[in-house]
Amino acid sequence: MIIHPEHPFQRTATDCAVATLGSAAVVEEISPLECRVAWDHEGYSGFATDVSLRCGIDLCVSEGRAERGVSLTVDGSPTNLMFTLSRGTGITNTVNGGPSILAGGGVLEIVQIKRPVTMTSSLLPGAHNAFVVLALTPQRMSELLGVAALPAVVQKIVASEDAYCREAVPMGATLFRLLDEMLACAAAGFTRQLYLEGKGLELLAKIFEELTAQEQATGPALSPRDVQRLHKVKEALRARLNDPPALSELARQVGLNETKLKAAFRMHFGVPIYSYLRDRRMAEAHRLLRERNLNVTEVATQVGYTNPSKFASAFRKHFGVTPSSVVRVSPGVADEHVTAQES
Repeated sequence: MIIHPEHPFQRTATDCAVATLGSAAVVEEISPLECRVAWDHEGYSGFATDVSLRCGIDLCVSEGRAERGVSLTVDGSPTNLMFTLSRGTGITNTVNGGPSILAGGGVLEIVQIKRPVTMTSSLLPGAHNAFVVLALTPQRMSELLGVAALPAVVQKIVASEDAYCREAVPMGATLFRLLDEMLACAAAGFTRQLYLEGKGLELLAKIFEELTAQEQATGPALSPRDVQRLHKVKEALRARLNDPPALSELARQVGLNETKLKAAFRMHFGVPIYSYLRDRRMAEAHRLLRERNLNVTEVATQVGYTNPSKFASAFRKHFGVTPSSVVRVSPGVADEHVTAQES
């Protein structure tokens, strides 16, 4: 399915959905500061909510599923800085006919469009993605955080002269939590705007903390001895997916303090220890399900989940599909979802 917009992208997710999906997009004005659009078109369903916060931040919360392959083409206008939290199978984007970019899939993306572009986004059958986008000007970001200098990765985006500027960094556990909380927001009425104002500022603060921590972690190079220690930590986690050692235990085993261990692991492997453990558990669960020798409950136990429902929920959030659906998919198709994680 290929959908071509009748109108250019107007910076907001709701306008984009209306432009690409036409009458299939149902728009609801929740308040003067919030607009929501939902759609269900030829197997592609989802929603997007745009919120303008009084502090100068724009938020977008969205989720979508594609039963069939989907390709959406939009004309993108210049934007503010956009920080995107993601969870799911990811989306393949091409900008101005350039190389493909895998977006989403559990990373924090920093993007700014400087000049009009044409973007095509493609989703594979079975794709399921959730996003929270925070947008604001660099000046307002500095003012809200009370800092003179923004993290280097943000400065790189701001200074770039490219039409489409993008950087991607790993997401920590706190950002995954905030993404889930904003997706599940049940606040309504006069309290809703206040709740979102608070969450928007909390999200900005945590993004700044994550980027600053990652910048600090890329300081002095690790010694060969430290690298050996980090690989031992990785081996210890892989060996005990069903009962992983605590951070304090890992630190004692390899002779590093907890603070250095966390920073060094993220620097060397590109992800926090928590995220690596989660990804390994999910990849191992996917492998076991493909082999079809264990049922879903047994697989959950093998990777450290005592509650099958919590395992199914975590698996669905990670891959965008249920554990039972993997069992029904042929091994050749299922392998594509975890190739990059089984290392």
